[in-house]
Amino acid sequence: MDKKNIKIMQVKVHSIQFSADQKLVEFINQKVNKLNLFFGNIVDSKVFLKIITPNSNNNKLVEIKINVPGKELFAKKNPNHSRKQLMMR
Repeated sequence: MDKKNIKIMQVKVHSIQFSADQKLVEFINQKVNKLNLFFGNIVDSKVFLKIITPNSNNNKLVEIKINVPGKELFAKKNPNHSRKQLMMR
């Protein structure tokens, strides 16, 4: 797929038990929209950011739901690094 023809999909970011700053939301939108390089029929996506255990290391959970025609794809990850490390990748 040609990069010029990539459509920008709607990405809804939900942060639970904290407020996500604009840089984090923009970073998520950028990363999720890259999925259109591999599958151009994505309808929309929802990203859920959760803090599962306050005041501890390794306390974050990221979930993503991606709607494609006829299916819903789901992934969940418990990242063990900070947003600053994510931004450097």
